[in-house]
Amino acid sequence: MTVRQVIGRRRETTSKQERGVQRRKKLVESTRHFLETQDPQEISFREIAKHAGVPEGSAYHFFANKYDLFSALAAEIGEKFAQQAAHPPVDANITSWQDFVTLLIDQSVSIYREDPVARKVLLGATMPKEVRNTDHESVHAYAETVRAQFHKLFEMPKIKKLTQRLVYSLTIIDAMFELHLRSENNLDDGIVDEAKFAMIGYLSNFLPPILEPKVKS
Repeated sequence: MTVRQVIGRRRETTSKQERGVQRRKKLVESTRHFLETQDPQEISFREIAKHAGVPEGSAYHFFANKYDLFSALAAEIGEKFAQQAAHPPVDANITSWQDFVTLLIDQSVSIYREDPVARKVLLGATMPKEVRNTDHESVHAYAETVRAQFHKLFEMPKIKKLTQRLVYSLTIIDAMFELHLRSENNLDDGIVDEAKFAMIGYLSNFLPPILEPKVKS
């Protein structure tokens, strides 16, 4: 085997990998397309693959079924929440941990309000256990990001199980949002205020009323 043959094979493998990445991306984008106008139970794996321009047989190399695609989309949306929490606006007026929690909820609500797919995938009552499990994993990752931000923004005392308690508080407000959306099309100001009361009230059992902000260097 010549050096040229080896190099050629490496390029072919790289090309196949890139094509696989693009096909996977197209399948997830196609799933989002259908969820914008249809309920999850109305969508088929076959029509997702067809719209993505990926042969159905090839699509099964990437995803086992449509719920696997929903899970991939849930993870993608969950990452958006985590990135938002990790980079609060530079002009945000955060003088207390209650301000920070309020900002987190406002940021999350802005995503939910603007993205009907996020509401269906993360708050929809019809999503199966597999998708819910992905959402739970995203909540844990989000809670870790929030915990890190608490330590970055404030002089934090040692608090046992802070990440787990953040998970509990986030799960509480998600349940409130899900229940609200069973009778409403979107999240209104009333349920948003209730979510803030719930999360701040719960965390007040473990966080002191005042946390000193860290001095910015």
